[in-house]
Amino acid sequence: MTSGPSDLVESWQRRARGRAEEGAGFGTGPPHDDPVVQLQSRTADVRWVPPARNISGDLLFVDHRSHHAGEIGEISFGDPEYRLLWPRMDLMLADLCEALEKGIPVTCVPRIPRLYEGRMLEWPVR
Repeated sequence: MTSGPSDLVESWQRRARGRAEEGAGFGTGPPHDDPVVQLQSRTADVRWVPPARNISGDLLFVDHRSHHAGEIGEISFGDPEYRLLWPRMDLMLADLCEALEKGIPVTCVPRIPRLYEGRMLEWPVR
């Protein structure tokens, strides 16, 4: 039996609802005394959608939680907390375009992006 896109979305939604009903951290349930669950709620949420990641697994995400909707954050898997980078996508894109056009560092990320092979961004460390 093959799964189509609608099956995958439905499966993801079922898992997200189950986690929310369990209050399993992930920014959805009431505060929890378990330190592992507390850590998960600061470092992972089913409503974070990652548009970019690097080779080490760090990633940018768009937050879709109701009280943070539209914020752009960064999670580094060596750091126990996520970091808010931009409050809105349009501000992130404006910073990124300016950095690419002028060859300057992106405001909140101390790296200068450049176009690689005409199709993707590279963030070299200097």
